[in-house]
Amino acid sequence: MRTGSPDAPYAALAQLEWGKWTSRRAFDHNVAFDLTTWRSGMPYIVGRPTLDADLPVSGTMTYALAGATKAIDMTTGAVGTLSGSLSIAFQNAQYSVTPNASIAMPGQTYVTGSGTTRIGPDGARGTFHTMTQNVSGGACAGSACTFSTQGVLTGTAANNAGIVYSQTGPEARVIGAAGFKRRFRCRLAIRSHRSRYRSVESGLSRVTPSQLITLVRSSRESASRTQAANHRCLPAGHPASPEPVSAA
Repeated sequence: MRTGSPDAPYAALAQLEWGKWTSRRAFDHNVAFDLTTWRSGMPYIVGRPTLDADLPVSGTMTYALAGATKAIDMTTGAVGTLSGSLSIAFQNAQYSVTPNASIAMPGQTYVTGSGTTRIGPDGARGTFHTMTQNVSGGACAGSACTFSTQGVLTGTAANNAGIVYSQTGPEARVIGAAGFKRRFRCRLAIRSHRSRYRSVESGLSRVTPSQLITLVRSSRESASRTQAANHRCLPAGHPASPEPVSAA
């Protein structure tokens, strides 16, 4: 636990926040940490886990990066940038998380891949831990480096995900926090809308005026529904995105 406010700016999605503490003390399982001695500060996520009953039953979901703290080497204080996405495969009341992450540090870029996932117990299955030695870049040849996360799924149907991560290897120990937003299949809706217009255009020579009015009205209503549905599908950072996506 820690009192006060984060020392670094934070960002948020629905029922999810992330940021970094950089001063005073923090407590973890009654163990105190003096953050003034930490070059990296302490990244964190805060979220209300998606209820077990609301987790997807099956399918593979992709989550785009919505924002992140700076990636920081705990040893040297070097600052880098996290990019990438999460892939989550749901099946039979279980799921596996693959952080497809790239961490650009001064002089090196590290790339992560698939590994193992351990999800929380019944009643808290929206929380998870991942670990992989599938890391490349720098001195991470073979299994020399480990990339691990602690995370949470939040929002309706697990539409958002947050992680704190740690990459440990021979030359660096990099930590940070990030939030991700689920991508939706918008293109199918857009194609359907365009196909409807093409159908109207191709049939103009065979319809009566009243039928034409009905077709045009139907197409306009479809366009309105498509626009509303696709509003939530806007990419992270789009000026019309309904939720804040700024990074800390």
